[in-house]
Amino acid sequence: MSSSSPSISLDKSAPDQQRTAQERTPESVTRPIPVERKSTNSQHAPSQDLKDHEPPPYSAFSKPTKYLIVGLGAIAAIFSPISSNIFVPAIPTLADQFHRSESDISQAITIYLVFQAITPSIFGAMSDSFGRRPLYLATLVIYLCANIGLALTPTSTYALLLVLRALQLTGGSAVIAIGYGCVADVAEPRERGTYAALFQSGALLGPALGPLIGGILTQTLGWRSIFWFLVIATGVILVPLTLILPETLRSLVGNGSIPPPKLNSSPMELYRNSKVSKKQAADGIQVEQVERPPRKPAIPTTLLLHATIRPRNHLDLLLDVFATIYAQDISPGKGGAVSASYNLVRCAFGAIGTATIQKMYKTLGAGWTFVLLTGLVAVFLPFPIAVIRNGKEWREARLQREESKKQSVEN
Repeated sequence: MSSSSPSISLDKSAPDQQRTAQERTPESVTRPIPVERKSTNSQHAPSQDLKDHEPPPYSAFSKPTKYLIVGLGAIAAIFSPISSNIFVPAIPTLADQFHRSESDISQAITIYLVFQAITPSIFGAMSDSFGRRPLYLATLVIYLCANIGLALTPTSTYALLLVLRALQLTGGSAVIAIGYGCVADVAEPRERGTYAALFQSGALLGPALGPLIGGILTQTLGWRSIFWFLVIATGVILVPLTLILPETLRSLVGNGSIPPPKLNSSPMELYRNSKVSKKQAADGIQVEQVERPPRKPAIPTTLLLHATIRPRNHLDLLLDVFATIYAQDISPGKGGAVSASYNLVRCAFGAIGTATIQKMYKTLGAGWTFVLLTGLVAVFLPFPIAVIRNGKEWREARLQREESKKQSVEN
């Protein structure tokens, strides 16, 4: 009995010891820690929100459509420079036919360059307001009618020749400003250089082809065949422009996903939009092209072709391309007006140079003539340097003015 009593006392004291230990243990240790469980749906919520808030693409046009728009514009842009140079081989013949001196006939080229500097400013600004497509077609129709008039001009009316040359330029030169506006509409800044180079290849090809075509036609078919050739070429490019060229002005169609007004719609767009509105089809989503465009190397190849034709003057090509793209980048949404302003300055100096270079060459000689031209370049050199130094501040100040003006209009 005496041996069993200690065991009984130990069993009785065990619960008391456990109770004392529990009283000394902090509540935070004994309390179970709640475990927060996340549902599987919440793990995908952030990515879904980001996906829903992704900005729309800069352009809804597919890459083939972009190349089609810019390619058609590049072909149409040939007419302005080719019309200036195709006229040169026929100057002696025209002087004989119109009973005028070659200097008088050369005035038609000077007039062409003067109007080439002025008219893009008008039509480029109009294309920024009313759309690219209507102005494309209207200016090319003017150009077509002017060429028909030139082909039928009687040799007894020299003044009519000058008037029709001015009208020819009015239609032909505006296409370049409108085309650069299309490039700014469909190409975001990081790819704009590629499309601008493609478009400019047409404008640079014109001066090379103009004298060649003009000389062949004048010698074989006569001087009137020059303008009949331009009539046929304009009609050929007008057909696809009329049928398939879409409207690209961002204030009208956004990134290309908004249907344009009927006045700005091509027959293809009118048909497509009518089918979509009737069927409410869901197959209108455009899928970007996956593979690399197969003819993309043709763009730098065309630019290098110009450098081989003019081996000593290829740097002006790069300056022209860079200046045009830079002007469009700093003025988004105003591609037509910016290109027209750039064209105004460039062609104004071209007209002055064309009118004075022969007199300078005869008076000063070749050496001093180019010394004078070098001096003119040196005079204008501080302007790009000022842009490099202060361009960022000027751009920020301009954006602030535009933002404050926008807020004042809203208020």
